[in-house]
Parts: sequence; C-alpha cells; structure tokens
Amino acid sequence: IKKITEWEQGCLKCTDAAQCQHSRAICEVLADVDSHGRRRFVVGARPCDKVKKNIQISAAIDAFDHSLIPSKRRDNTFDNFRASGDARAKLLAAKGTAAECVAHNCGLILGGSVGCGKTHLAIATGLEMLQGGHSIRFYLLPELLEELRTERWNHESAMLDDAKRCDWLILDDAGTEKNSNGTTNWKDELFFTVINYRYDHKLPVVITTNAVGKGGLQSALQGGNGERIFSRLMEMTAQVWMTNVPDFRQIKKRGAPE
Repeated sequence: IKKITEWEQGCLKCTDAAQCQHSRAICEVLADVDSHGRRRFVVGARPCDKVKKNIQISAAIDAFDHSLIPSKRRDNTFDNFRASGDARAKLLAAKGTAAECVAHNCGLILGGSVGCGKTHLAIATGLEMLQGGHSIRFYLLPELLEELRTERWNHESAMLDDAKRCDWLILDDAGTEKNSNGTTNWKDELFFTVINYRYDHKLPVVITTNAVGKGGLQSALQGGNGERIFSRLMEMTAQVWMTNVPDFRQIKKRGAPE
C-alpha cells in the first residue's frame, strides 16, 4: 500500500507518460470481499489517462497527415469560414448546405470563381469527418490524375485504391484537368474510374470547380466520359453555385475591411 501510494504521488506530478517507471499504468488499492464474506484489499491497475490521451493525440495527427490536407489549410473549419459583405447570405447558405452534406454523408459540388471560399468549405467538411473517425483524402484533381498515371505505369494501385475507397474524398479544382487540345483521354478515363466506383459503392465525393451552374460544369467535363461523370455527380451530390462572391484572397492581400 505504501509503494502504491508513492506511485500515486508520482502520477500526480507526471508531465511525460513516456518516462513512466511502472508500465504506464495506474495502480490502485481496491476494497473487495472474499468468498467467505470477509473484507480484504487487493491491488488493481488501469491504463494511465495521460497515455490514452497521448495515443488519441497521436492518432489524430496521423489522421491529419493521411488526409493530405495541406498544413496551412488545417484551420479551414466551419467556425472560421468568412461570411461577410454583400455576399454574406449566399455564403452562409453555402456553409449550411456543406454542413448538411456532412450530417447526411452526402456528396457535394462547390462551384464558383477563384477565392470565393470553395476549398475552405470543402476542407471544413473533411475536418468534420475526421473528427468522426472517418478516413479522408484531399487531392488537387489535376495532380491526382498525373500521379495515377505514373502509378499505372509502375503497375501499382495504392493511390487509386485510396481515392476510390476512402470514406470522404475531396477533389479540388475539377475542370482544369483537360489537355491543351480540349481532350481528356487517360485523365478522363482515370477520373471516371474513381467517380464510378464511388457511385456504385455509395461513397461521397466533394468537388470544387470554377464552373458555375450545371451547364458550366457539364461544359467543363465535356468529351470522353464527361457525360457519364456529370450524370453520376448530379445524382450523388448536392450542388452549391457561389456566384457574385468576391475574391477574398485579394481582399485579404489589400488589407481591405470585410
């Protein structure tokens, strides 16, 4: 009992569980009753709360890293999404739709001009899903397709499997992946492979695009498998078109009031 009491005092002062001298567990003296009804004291142990907390923090960091969300974007939450000025009502509506998609595990398309907050909202959905323990992947779509082509040449499939099977897939900047001649060939094929798999398995996808309106997105996806991709996306996502919203990056750069 004396030794355990000493350990307890040490646990109270502990600031680094990695330096624990007794197996990272907390020992306790517990009152018990034996088979004859006689009271006795036994020694028990339970996992240290500090160790469990460190494990949880480590797991959260790993989940962030595996999500591929850029480090400078990891504060793009719903709470600090900017909704001000003349476009405030429209931005709040976009934020509300994005939050509903998270709540109902539904895909989302965010369309609008550069700097209107599309990527911020897309990442906010991913951060919410991360907190729920879901696997997230964030890709700039043109870069993903280039990586998938390299992977295919090397007869590998890990990245493709990740994009197809993760719980919550975010594809940023769709519609810019066409070749200079307007065709999509292998890029179009790979994009369709990812979208079709997720469509068939009811896995959500969040897409940002500079296209505005269904017609604009349909035009951006034109050619090859574009119609099939567009058709599936219309069924598996809610769409938000952020029109007449200022470029907040430029506002921030100028230091202009919101």
